[in-house]
Amino acid sequence: MEFTAKQTEFLSDVSSPHIAFIGGFGSGKTYAACYKALGLACANPDTAGMLVSPTFPMLRDTTRRTFLEILQLEEVSYELKITENKIRILEPNAEIWFRSADDPNKLKGSNLAWVGLDEAAQMSKEAYDISLSRMRDPKANIKQLFITTTPEGFNWVYDISQKIKMVHSSTEDNVYLDKDYVEMLYSSYDEQLVKQYIKGEFVLLNKGRVYYCFDRNIQLTDITYNPSLPINLCVDFNINPMCWAIVQTVEGVDVVVDEIVLRNANTELAANTFINKYPDKVVSIYGDYSGTFRHTSSPTTDYDIIKSIIKTRDINIKPDPPVTDRVNSVNSRLRNSKGDVRLKINRNCKTTIRDFEQVVYKEGKREIDKSSLDLTHISDAIGYRIEYLYPIRGRAKVTQYNLQ
Repeated sequence: MEFTAKQTEFLSDVSSPHIAFIGGFGSGKTYAACYKALGLACANPDTAGMLVSPTFPMLRDTTRRTFLEILQLEEVSYELKITENKIRILEPNAEIWFRSADDPNKLKGSNLAWVGLDEAAQMSKEAYDISLSRMRDPKANIKQLFITTTPEGFNWVYDISQKIKMVHSSTEDNVYLDKDYVEMLYSSYDEQLVKQYIKGEFVLLNKGRVYYCFDRNIQLTDITYNPSLPINLCVDFNINPMCWAIVQTVEGVDVVVDEIVLRNANTELAANTFINKYPDKVVSIYGDYSGTFRHTSSPTTDYDIIKSIIKTRDINIKPDPPVTDRVNSVNSRLRNSKGDVRLKINRNCKTTIRDFEQVVYKEGKREIDKSSLDLTHISDAIGYRIEYLYPIRGRAKVTQYNLQ
């Protein structure tokens, strides 16, 4: 196995009680975390250590999967205890426990020799504190808590990283990435996200205007609805107001060509309003995941109602991503780091324009201010489509041990 210089610095440090590998997307964080875990397991026979991911799907699909790939690559004999979510290294005898930080209280328990938090910035500070308290096995030769993560603003990881050993790595430090991966990131992210997700820097993204890349002089357009182009309907299910956006793609640019804004409305009224404006049109729908829920007052969902009224080509929904991911996706479409604009708004869509100009963060918090009943709904609706099609977060396609 060949390591980058930054990974080597991180992996070779066994004297620091706490150490962090802070890097951009694709900088090799998860590989570093798994090799660090393997090294600490081998250095601490007859003990257990714990490798933690933010969620169980991330644990299963990324962290544990990478660890198993490494065991096979390095020809390490092991036993997989799938029901217990543990792996036992046969020589020397040591266990690695795989856990998620969905419920930090479930991290409490027995003594451990070491703990690793992969993508720690997506976890709560409580998960870190509990993990730290478990690192107390008297049989341990090397006790170490390590963090690998991409920054997510100035949260608790930033505070911790200023007090412990930190190894900083940018995406571009990883020579094993696919050839065009970094170029794709630059094209996908705005300037602030480049600093955070490529350079691996801590950036303040949650202060002031949410959609800081919106500029009337750049975004507003006279492009109107084109009956020859497909229609994308972006929906949000707030009742007062209920806001839907009509989006068409024109020469690679998404254009909000129209909006439906109704007071004291319901899904049926909004759907009928749409077909009155656009009769017999077949649409692709994007929207809030809550629309899949059935209510006690009705056996049907909001999307069932829409399908019964509007001709649909497809309905594209998934569990709502973190709000920061949706917002970052929108900002990057408004204007990326190269100045490319891929989202425009017809100047007659007054509610959409107001949202992009006036939606702000709560003072001192990582939350969108929703105190105004009139704001956030239509930008949310548009954001569901953008995040669905152009997600900001993705794992780099990298096979680090293949040098060809």
